[in-house]
Amino acid sequence: MSRDASITFIVGEVNRKDYLSIFTNLTNLGWSVGKSQVFHLSLPDTGMYDWNDMDTLNFDASDYFGKVFLTSDKGGFTMDYNDTEVGCDFIFFTSGKIIAVLSLNTKMDEISGLPDYTWYLQKIAPAMENYHLSIICEFC
Repeated sequence: MSRDASITFIVGEVNRKDYLSIFTNLTNLGWSVGKSQVFHLSLPDTGMYDWNDMDTLNFDASDYFGKVFLTSDKGGFTMDYNDTEVGCDFIFFTSGKIIAVLSLNTKMDEISGLPDYTWYLQKIAPAMENYHLSIICEFC
């Protein structure tokens, strides 16, 4: 049986520059979009969450977030943490909500068998420290 786990970060009112800043902070904390390919939501998103890939050399985060705010209500890409092969699908909504879907080799707590939310929060939340942050962790 498949289970889904995610963390929702509510950062409040945002614009393209805010998301670019958060993206830069994530990369400075060890998150990466990929060495050769970037997996991203196509724009404009039609609600089907259509993921595509592009060469990393052609990916420009500033341009991507600009297109998100011009053409869609959300954008996203897959990021992994350092060389751990643990990662998330980050979905950035223009409403100020960021969802990290714990989809790539989910880090599990050895005792409870549940996703290790503490590990993820320690690696993601500091990227948003300049925002009034609300956090919701979900597992179903």
